[in-house]
Amino acid sequence: MSAPIILAVSRDYGYVLLTATGSLILQLWLGHRAASARRAAKIPHPQQEVHPRSAVSKTDPGVSPAEHAFNCAQRAYANFVDAYPAFLTGLFIGGLQYPKVASGLGVFWVVNRVVYSRGYSNPAKPFGTGRFIGGGHMLGLLSLWGLVGSMGVGMLR
Repeated sequence: MSAPIILAVSRDYGYVLLTATGSLILQLWLGHRAASARRAAKIPHPQQEVHPRSAVSKTDPGVSPAEHAFNCAQRAYANFVDAYPAFLTGLFIGGLQYPKVASGLGVFWVVNRVVYSRGYSNPAKPFGTGRFIGGGHMLGLLSLWGLVGSMGVGMLR
């Protein structure tokens, strides 16, 4: 039988908890943006996106500017929701051994998610290509999971 692992949580874990709180504020902000865009485009619930009424092309997307803004805000929010469990898991577990590093990576992820969302919703960038500017969020997420993997290897030694 294996010996139990006792976790001693550092005082610095408070940084991790503050980062998680910041990410929750981001989630609320993204939800508000999607809801505001939904109201402006008059899109009823539970409709998740507006489908083009004509063939999609670079010059005629087949949706109004308000509908396009809703689609972009909704996708930015949905993309966040998809990644959020993996982010929190990496943050909370990685932060047990590396609280300041995990918190720094978490803040990096949150900031890049803001940039991603704003870029995705930028009407000057067709087809949501502005989202690529905030693509660093993937580096933050993968780095958090690198911390978790490092902990796993360390525990098995």
